[in-house]
Amino acid sequence: MNLRNMIGGTCITMMLAAGTTHALAIDLMLSGPAPDVGDEFTVDVVASGVFDGLDAADELLGFGFDVVVDDPSVATFVGADVLMPFVDLSELFPDVDVAGGAFPGVPNQQGNDVFTIAALTFSAVGAGTTSLGIVSDTGSLNEGLIYLFNDPQDITSSFTIDVVEVHEPGALGLIAGGSLMLVLLRAQRRRR
Repeated sequence: MNLRNMIGGTCITMMLAAGTTHALAIDLMLSGPAPDVGDEFTVDVVASGVFDGLDAADELLGFGFDVVVDDPSVATFVGADVLMPFVDLSELFPDVDVAGGAFPGVPNQQGNDVFTIAALTFSAVGAGTTSLGIVSDTGSLNEGLIYLFNDPQDITSSFTIDVVEVHEPGALGLIAGGSLMLVLLRAQRRRR
């Protein structure tokens, strides 16, 4: 085979690899009931299609992202748990809110490429609606989904949540209810 054919074959292979689509999806999922003011709540970060369209020899090495809350008067970010098979590397990357790594990397598990990579904890501090999300800058070496052979993949995602204020009975309501109970008990004793 001459050099010209080898270069042509290499260019075709590179174009085919560049044309491969990666069907990665990132979902943020509330892992319990809708929060009330004063509650802490958890949002799972679920990555699916992690290896779709990638070479069978590729491995997932880790991830990194920042957490975004549009209205901090409604909810605030408290912290995150990085989930297996990853270990928490957040302290090693001070410019990233949440980072996890797997060493050795997670191998391409054909057909089994859905991972809950982290559980984010928020505090519902006020009534209202806000957008919660994660943002990755794939231009950074430690953000996005990070692979052994492929470029980092963006894992930006968000969703909207409503936080409601639960109105508890006030002191006057409690006193009135207690007084009514005493009156009813007294009336019942007189009938006997």
